[in-house]
Amino acid sequence: MGLASPNPQVGCILTRTPVGGGAPMVIGEGAHLYANRDHAEIVALKQAAQRGFSTTGATAYVTLEPCSHHGRTGPCADALIAAGISRCVVATQDPNPQVSGQGLAKLRAAGIEVVVGLLQQQARDLNDAFAHFIQHRTPFVTLKAALSVDGKARTPASLPLPQPAPLAHRPRRPLRGPTPPPRRRRSPHRHRHCPRRRSTTNRPQWPLRTQ
Repeated sequence: MGLASPNPQVGCILTRTPVGGGAPMVIGEGAHLYANRDHAEIVALKQAAQRGFSTTGATAYVTLEPCSHHGRTGPCADALIAAGISRCVVATQDPNPQVSGQGLAKLRAAGIEVVVGLLQQQARDLNDAFAHFIQHRTPFVTLKAALSVDGKARTPASLPLPQPAPLAHRPRRPLRGPTPPPRRRRSPHRHRHCPRRRSTTNRPQWPLRTQ
């Protein structure tokens, strides 16, 4: 999550029914990461080619409408048309009002069956931040609030609000105990590892100097 920013988060799965019939099998899948440039559809097409599968007549399942404009990469709608897919299932249209619906129109014009709306709400929830920014040019803000253990933001209106100020500004010294006496400073001229010389009775007494 978030690795596609500032682009939308998009995933794509390509399926194809075997020549002899049977259940469709996944031949390629991909997701868009902004640092890797390639959109999800391109990643899925490349994976199918690497695995040796033909995409002719395949079905593409995409969380967002394939793009139809040139940006850092070419249009994904053109790539799907060139790959020869026969059906494209899209969860939701592109929220960008300048290009919304154009990718779908390209696919339909190429004779590809297009289905829109599968898991639509889940796909929109996935890209709420992108949709809000692309439409309003403002960030999608999530509320950050301090809550109590039981999930309350404040007391009921019928109860008075607590007054934390007196408690917060109460002198803290009584809670810490009496002030300790100041520490004696060690003489800077004596190394801390040298023992102090003490007077003893065995110490020789030097006579006083006389004139």
